[in-house]
Amino acid sequence: MLEKCIACDGELEKEGVIEGYLQGSFFDVLSCQKCQTKFSNPHKVDTVVYDYIYKNRSNTPGYARYDNYAKEVLTKKNPLQWLSTKEHVYYGIMKSLPSTGKVLEVGCGLGYFSYALAKRGFDVMGIDVSGEAIAEAKKMYGDYFSVQDFFEMTPEVFGNYDVIIMAELIEHVEDPVRFLKQARTLIKDNGRVIVTTPDRSWYDDPSVLWASELPPVHLTWFSRDGLFKMSEKQNYQAEYASFTKFNILYGSVAGPKKELVIKPPLFTKDGKPLFGKFEHSRMYFLTKKLGVYEILKNLAGWKNRLFEAFEALLGKRRFIFSESSCLCIVLTKNKK
Repeated sequence: MLEKCIACDGELEKEGVIEGYLQGSFFDVLSCQKCQTKFSNPHKVDTVVYDYIYKNRSNTPGYARYDNYAKEVLTKKNPLQWLSTKEHVYYGIMKSLPSTGKVLEVGCGLGYFSYALAKRGFDVMGIDVSGEAIAEAKKMYGDYFSVQDFFEMTPEVFGNYDVIIMAELIEHVEDPVRFLKQARTLIKDNGRVIVTTPDRSWYDDPSVLWASELPPVHLTWFSRDGLFKMSEKQNYQAEYASFTKFNILYGSVAGPKKELVIKPPLFTKDGKPLFGKFEHSRMYFLTKKLGVYEILKNLAGWKNRLFEAFEALLGKRRFIFSESSCLCIVLTKNKK
């Protein structure tokens, strides 16, 4: 059991109990009384969950879209730009990149983001501990990938990087501090580490029990203050990426609704999905065939943002501009 907050060393208190990603598994939710970061207890990775997700990735809620991105990037002239219009994560990373350089993506998974970086002209390597994932990524995108343990990499063998990317990674691991420490040994003196993770602080009410992916998929739900303090402790200077442009053009202009429901389990303990097969509607295929799908989707997005603004004016939600449910933080070495 965790005794202190990983992020800031604050005291932890039990706030409640939630059912986890696997039906019939239960986790305590511990909250830091200093920075409001939350942790699951047990705070331990269970790799079998990822096997279930990978086998059902085309249908698993919250992950099916990644399978779609992996296919769609191959059809785009500028896949990095296209991805940056889809999610805060990719927008924040793209905005935080230098114009050129040597890039390492840690935990590249299906590989489509490393591919998008390569197409933009970066000297990129995507690494993952999953041989199956890397083999598939190489087959789809080319030789930009390696089965590699991040903690076995040294600058003597691999050199130093201009950018190390950890996209939606640190919330999955037991010891995120170790990842920040290792990254510091592999970036150049003027390099940067770009980290994204779900943002606990997006919810005004600190008593919100858990609105991230269920444990043991997500083990930590970082607050802005917690992520900043954890980075400072590792001798980084930290700067948050702003999502104002993304929110206006593609995302949301209002904060979360006040009525929050904790997600239900997605698999039984023996791996049986608790959800049905995802299928697109006939309208989706028709609009895709006619080449108007993206246009109609953008129009629907503008309609939703106008409705959100109306709700915010009525006081039902709050306006947001620079923030989102995703945190993107850019870390540089503190030379002091």
